[in-house]
Amino acid sequence: FITACTAGRAPHFLSPAIADQMIEHMQDPENWMDARPVAWVVMPDHVHCIAFLGTTPLSTVMARFKGRSSRFLQRSTGTRGRFWQKGFHDHAIRCDRDLQALIGYMVENPIRAGLASEIEQWPWKGGPSLEAWLSFHTSIVSG
Repeated sequence: FITACTAGRAPHFLSPAIADQMIEHMQDPENWMDARPVAWVVMPDHVHCIAFLGTTPLSTVMARFKGRSSRFLQRSTGTRGRFWQKGFHDHAIRCDRDLQALIGYMVENPIRAGLASEIEQWPWKGGPSLEAWLSFHTSIVSG
Protein backbone atom coordinates (compact mmCIF):
# COMPACT_ATOMS: atom_id res chain seq x y z
CA PHE A 1 0.00 0.00 0.00
CA ILE A 2 1.59 3.26 -1.13
CA THR A 3 0.64 6.90 -0.61
CA ALA A 4 2.30 9.74 -2.52
CA CYS A 5 1.41 13.36 -1.70
CA THR A 6 1.77 16.44 -3.86
CA ALA A 7 4.33 19.03 -2.83
CA GLY A 8 2.83 21.36 -0.26
CA ARG A 9 -0.29 19.19 -0.43
CA ALA A 10 -1.35 21.29 -3.45
CA PRO A 11 -4.80 20.09 -4.60
CA HIS A 12 -3.82 19.55 -8.25
CA PHE A 13 -6.21 16.63 -8.62
CA LEU A 14 -9.29 18.73 -7.85
CA SER A 15 -9.14 19.48 -11.54
CA PRO A 16 -11.05 16.65 -13.26
CA ALA A 17 -8.75 16.91 -16.29
CA ILE A 18 -5.62 16.54 -14.16
CA ALA A 19 -7.17 13.70 -12.10
CA ASP A 20 -8.07 11.91 -15.35
CA GLN A 21 -4.48 12.31 -16.54
CA MET A 22 -3.23 10.88 -13.26
CA ILE A 23 -5.47 7.82 -13.78
CA GLU A 24 -3.98 7.41 -17.27
CA HIS A 25 -0.52 7.61 -15.74
CA MET A 26 -1.43 5.01 -13.10
CA GLN A 27 -2.51 2.61 -15.86
CA ASP A 28 0.71 2.86 -17.88
CA PRO A 29 2.94 -0.15 -17.05
CA GLU A 30 6.04 1.76 -18.22
CA ASN A 31 5.70 3.98 -15.16
CA TRP A 32 5.87 1.05 -12.75
CA MET A 33 8.89 -0.97 -13.95
CA ASP A 34 8.16 -4.54 -12.75
CA ALA A 35 5.63 -3.51 -10.08
CA ARG A 36 1.93 -3.89 -10.91
CA PRO A 37 -0.62 -1.46 -9.48
CA VAL A 38 -3.89 -3.31 -8.93
CA ALA A 39 -6.06 -0.63 -7.28
CA TRP A 40 -5.83 3.10 -6.67
CA VAL A 41 -7.72 6.17 -5.53
CA VAL A 42 -6.70 9.67 -6.59
CA MET A 43 -7.49 12.31 -3.97
CA PRO A 44 -7.12 16.09 -4.45
CA ASP A 45 -3.58 16.18 -3.04
CA HIS A 46 -2.43 12.57 -2.90
CA VAL A 47 -2.69 9.14 -4.47
CA HIS A 48 -3.25 5.79 -2.74
CA CYS A 49 -2.23 2.62 -4.54
CA ILE A 50 -2.08 -1.09 -3.83
CA ALA A 51 0.65 -2.66 -5.92
CA PHE A 52 2.35 -6.01 -6.26
CA LEU A 53 6.10 -5.57 -6.29
CA GLY A 54 8.52 -7.41 -8.54
CA THR A 55 12.25 -7.55 -7.89
CA THR A 56 12.86 -3.80 -8.22
CA PRO A 57 13.03 -2.05 -4.82
CA LEU A 58 9.98 0.06 -4.01
CA SER A 59 12.13 3.20 -3.64
CA THR A 60 13.36 2.74 -7.24
CA VAL A 61 9.84 2.10 -8.53
CA MET A 62 8.52 5.20 -6.79
CA ALA A 63 11.41 7.36 -8.01
CA ARG A 64 10.55 6.37 -11.56
CA PHE A 65 6.79 6.77 -11.06
CA LYS A 66 7.10 10.18 -9.43
CA GLY A 67 9.73 11.40 -11.91
CA ARG A 68 7.73 10.41 -14.96
CA SER A 69 4.43 11.63 -13.53
CA SER A 70 6.04 14.94 -12.47
CA ARG A 71 7.13 15.71 -16.00
CA PHE A 72 3.78 14.55 -17.40
CA LEU A 73 1.67 16.50 -14.89
CA GLN A 74 3.81 19.65 -14.87
CA ARG A 75 3.14 20.03 -18.58
CA SER A 76 -0.59 19.67 -17.88
CA THR A 77 -0.72 22.04 -14.92
CA GLY A 78 1.84 24.55 -16.13
CA THR A 79 3.66 24.23 -12.82
CA ARG A 80 7.40 24.25 -12.32
CA GLY A 81 9.51 22.77 -9.60
CA ARG A 82 8.62 19.87 -7.36
CA PHE A 83 5.25 18.24 -8.09
CA TRP A 84 5.43 15.53 -5.40
CA GLN A 85 6.53 15.69 -1.79
CA LYS A 86 9.83 13.99 -1.10
CA GLY A 87 9.43 10.35 -0.19
CA PHE A 88 6.23 8.36 0.11
CA HIS A 89 4.38 6.34 2.72
CA ASP A 90 4.16 2.58 2.39
CA HIS A 91 2.67 -0.29 4.33
CA ALA A 92 3.50 -3.91 3.56
CA ILE A 93 0.39 -6.07 3.25
CA ARG A 94 1.19 -9.21 5.20
CA CYS A 95 -2.19 -10.88 5.62
CA ASP A 96 -5.81 -10.73 4.50
CA ARG A 97 -6.75 -8.59 7.50
CA ASP A 98 -4.16 -5.96 6.44
CA LEU A 99 -5.49 -6.05 2.90
CA GLN A 100 -9.10 -5.61 4.03
CA ALA A 101 -8.21 -2.72 6.33
CA LEU A 102 -6.17 -0.93 3.66
CA ILE A 103 -8.82 -1.42 0.97
CA GLY A 104 -11.36 0.02 3.40
CA TYR A 105 -9.13 2.98 4.21
CA MET A 106 -8.41 3.65 0.54
CA VAL A 107 -11.98 3.44 -0.78
CA GLU A 108 -13.48 5.31 2.16
CA ASN A 109 -11.01 8.19 1.85
CA PRO A 110 -13.16 10.28 -0.55
CA ILE A 111 -16.15 9.71 1.75
CA ARG A 112 -14.24 10.73 4.90
CA ALA A 113 -13.01 13.83 3.05
CA GLY A 114 -16.61 14.81 2.18
CA LEU A 115 -15.95 14.48 -1.56
CA ALA A 116 -18.52 11.70 -2.11
CA SER A 117 -21.22 10.00 -0.06
CA GLU A 118 -20.27 6.56 -1.41
CA ILE A 119 -17.25 5.29 -3.32
CA GLU A 120 -19.26 4.66 -6.48
CA GLN A 121 -19.70 8.44 -6.78
CA TRP A 122 -15.94 9.05 -6.82
CA PRO A 123 -14.73 8.84 -10.43
CA TRP A 124 -10.99 8.86 -9.71
CA LYS A 125 -10.46 5.30 -8.65
CA GLY A 126 -9.53 2.24 -10.60
CA GLY A 127 -7.36 -0.75 -11.17
CA PRO A 128 -7.84 -4.29 -12.35
CA SER A 129 -8.76 -5.58 -8.88
CA LEU A 130 -10.72 -2.64 -7.46
CA GLU A 131 -14.25 -3.72 -8.43
CA ALA A 132 -13.83 -7.19 -6.93
CA TRP A 133 -12.38 -5.67 -3.76
CA LEU A 134 -15.20 -3.13 -3.54
CA SER A 135 -17.75 -5.96 -3.63
CA PHE A 136 -15.78 -7.90 -1.02
CA HIS A 137 -15.33 -4.84 1.21
CA THR A 138 -19.03 -3.95 0.96
CA SER A 139 -20.02 -7.50 1.95
CA ILE A 140 -17.66 -7.39 4.98
CA VAL A 141 -18.94 -3.99 6.12
CA SER A 142 -22.59 -4.93 5.54
CA GLY A 143 -22.49 -8.41 6.82
